[in-house]
Amino acid sequence: PNPTTDFVNIKSVVSEKIKSIELYNALGQSISYKGIDNNDTDIKIDLSSLRKGIYFVKIKFENGRIESLKIILK
Repeated sequence: PNPTTDFVNIKSVVSEKIKSIELYNALGQSISYKGIDNNDTDIKIDLSSLRKGIYFVKIKFENGRIESLKIILK
């Protein structure tokens, strides 16, 4: 769900396997990085330890495609 208060689910709608996920704050500073070992298509990210605000998620797929999403944390 977006906005969220604790978790974000990322699911590849075209069954592309996710290679890695990077999380950035509104200033563009890297908050965390998660390499995906099993190249999953459905990932749950815990945001409950972060401050309220706007964050950006960069998702890298196995085929080289990159997608960015804006997340609002309440």
